[in-house]
Amino acid sequence: MPVVLTTYANPVLAMGISRFAADSAASGVDGVILPDVSLEASGEFREAFDREGVDHIQLVVPSLPVGRAAEIGRASRGFLYVVAWQGTTGVRSDVPEDLASRIRSLRGVTHLPLCVGFGVSRREQVRAVVAAGADGVVVGSALVRLAAKDGHPARVEKFVGQLATGLAHGTDAAPDPNPGKDPRRYR
Repeated sequence: MPVVLTTYANPVLAMGISRFAADSAASGVDGVILPDVSLEASGEFREAFDREGVDHIQLVVPSLPVGRAAEIGRASRGFLYVVAWQGTTGVRSDVPEDLASRIRSLRGVTHLPLCVGFGVSRREQVRAVVAAGADGVVVGSALVRLAAKDGHPARVEKFVGQLATGLAHGTDAAPDPNPGKDPRRYR
């Protein structure tokens, strides 16, 4: 199972970008999401992560024009994080009606796997995201909430297992965006 860290730029900058990338790689981290780093500001981060074999995963939001999404896709590694909802992260009760059409549009501008997140917290949502054409699902807030409430590893593992049953049908394999790495890593 891949390990992807989500953090803000300040802790990375405080540690030193190169050291953070090296320590992440040494710890088995596959990718890093820096939601507060724009494409234009990501160069130094991407270079350090690339040197260490750590993917720099960037986000595309619902309001983003397709041309801009293409630019972000070219600069990203690992997968493209498709933000399901406009606004802040957190648990939601459903998935957006336009998700399938957004995924189809993104497929036309990137070869990366598309993983959808923001608000996914139930097996039914995972199924709906996969049915919309996503290659994977990102679950954050629900895991953080569970860990804060009851951080027992067995309960967290059970929750992740329940969500994963929504991936049972999977999707067709996309071309390998990371030659030399396991192409199933984020699936």
